Amino acid sequence: MKTKLLLIILPLLLSICGCASFTKANIQIAKNETDKFNGNRIIETKTCQLCFHNTDLGTKHNTLYLCLRKVNNLYSIPVNIGLAEVEKYVDGSGIPFLLDNGESVVLNSSYTGIGAERDPLGGDTHFFNTTLMLSDSDVDILSSHKITDVRIRYLGGTTDMSVAEKRQDMLMTMFKVIEGQK
Repeated sequence: MKTKLLLIILPLLLSICGCASFTKANIQIAKNETDKFNGNRIIETKTCQLCFHNTDLGTKHNTLYLCLRKVNNLYSIPVNIGLAEVEKYVDGSGIPFLLDNGESVVLNSSYTGIGAERDPLGGDTHFFNTTLMLSDSDVDILSSHKITDVRIRYLGGTTDMSVAEKRQDMLMTMFKVIEGQK
């Protein structure tokens, strides 16, 4: 009984603490190096949670974690998508981001990990990894507008997640942090 209660409460507490502690100062560089094999300059931020939505008392949730990566002059966004009880993310479907100006930007995924990984904390959420590729026009608009909502398409439907107001400028801040690197 105690274990079941812990499995319900722990993810809820972690999400509350994560939301409460998020600040722009938390966005830091995780990698800043030159690849010794090909000479590519790689800069990447630490991964942050953009949105989170509980679908029950804490064991099932939809979430999206992301970081920003720049290799030479090309940007991408590696994402980790968590979906409650969904085991099939639609590969190549793209992820639409709704911006504060009402515009929607659809970012296409370059690949998806095979199958879904179960929540390591014992919940019913399934996680998928992919990388969203950014064009120059995507960089221009995402570096200057807040993200208010995200839609995840999966086999059989979609799920929409709102982005908390304090997290809406997260990607804009990531661009600024990467551009500040020498």
